[in-house]
Amino acid sequence: MLKGFIEIIVISVKSYVAYPMSHHLSDPAIMADDVDNLGLFTLHTGRKTPIKVNLQINNKPVSFQLDTGAALSVMTEKDFHTFFKSVPLQVCTKALQTYSGQSFSVLGECVIEVDHNGQQQRLPLLVVKGNGPPLMGRNWLEKIQLDWTSIFCVNPSEQLEQ
Repeated sequence: MLKGFIEIIVISVKSYVAYPMSHHLSDPAIMADDVDNLGLFTLHTGRKTPIKVNLQINNKPVSFQLDTGAALSVMTEKDFHTFFKSVPLQVCTKALQTYSGQSFSVLGECVIEVDHNGQQQRLPLLVVKGNGPPLMGRNWLEKIQLDWTSIFCVNPSEQLEQ
């Protein structure tokens, strides 16, 4: 009887897949033309600090969390009103959904000026209800080149003593 129980646990563990931390918006390019629902997923790993990218948005410094799992760049309503009160939002038909199927309200979309180390682009930004940091998704990564060596550079905080 114990052998069968252990086999079930081993099978369960073997079928478990761990994914890295991600706020994921499904790529709309793979969606059907008439469907505009996007998934927003949060899964956690042991990484303690998210990767931050400091950008100039409409000439204001804003720190975005880098999220290669997100198809689109998003910002909460609170942050949007803090930084860009005067920027009008356009109607947006995209619908976001969490991994568990919970709806995530999209308030609108705007096009903003993004500057990173001299690279200037006019890029779309989704504004959503809820809490969380601004996310820099893949749609911006296609237009803004990051210095990946500095992002993944490991700097020891202390020198080792011999």
